[in-house]
Amino acid sequence: MFKTIGIFTKSDDQRASNCLLELDSYLAAKAISTIHFLEPESDSAKLSISDPIDLAIVIGGDGTMLRVSRLLAPYGTPVVGINRGRLGFLTEISATNMLTDIQRVLDGNYFIQHRTMLSCQIEDNDKVVDQANALNDVVIGRGRIGRLIEFEIIVDGQRVNQTRGDGLIISTPTGSTAYALAADGPIIHPGLDVIALVPISPHTLSHRPIVINGSSNIEIRLINPEDTEVIVSVDGYMEYTIKNEEKIKISRSDTKVRLVHLTDYNYYDALRSKLGWSNPMS
Repeated sequence: MFKTIGIFTKSDDQRASNCLLELDSYLAAKAISTIHFLEPESDSAKLSISDPIDLAIVIGGDGTMLRVSRLLAPYGTPVVGINRGRLGFLTEISATNMLTDIQRVLDGNYFIQHRTMLSCQIEDNDKVVDQANALNDVVIGRGRIGRLIEFEIIVDGQRVNQTRGDGLIISTPTGSTAYALAADGPIIHPGLDVIALVPISPHTLSHRPIVINGSSNIEIRLINPEDTEVIVSVDGYMEYTIKNEEKIKISRSDTKVRLVHLTDYNYYDALRSKLGWSNPMS
């Protein structure tokens, strides 16, 4: 039984605020305590949780869900999303069915899926100068200077290749339906323990996406970094501009996100619905 539920919304979203009021009233009638949180304005912000929460309900889109889930992951708090955005790959519950589906969660008709995260470290002479965790992806791309970037990919100490292009997406299975999909990366079932390396507009057309073991340690070394501007982005939020000989190291994080799914959740149903796949047998 959930005694205290945290509800997370965006401050500038009236539709989310309306859902919050309706949900808060519904839970209060069931004598369930709620704590309201606004989505942190920056990815470096820390959640101030004075009292532990048993469940987090996020009202918003996938972007809000990404940020809140990542910040809650160290607490081990299960998270469920109510979709007030667009696609809603992570926010499973529709606003229309909100109260019915939340009641199903309260009744125990759910399961928890552990989603892998990536740890990204920027190192300068073996010293970590910045670090962040990603639920979707780490993107290495060119900045304002419009030149192609050149980089070398090393996995578990073994050289994969050296290539030029607009950059590289290092994606979790969760992130395979985000930016990586737009870059022609593979769709990966979230239950798989793998990482996808997806090039962004590679200069060499033979450079294709590759899927590697989830336990792999990835290192990206930039070639002639002084000739262009290279930016590392984590889940589309944290951005870091690479300086000189800094290295980018990525591996599986020790922390996982605990996503709540209703018992009848079907990943393939979600793909058909969100991606608009046709169903000739219907």
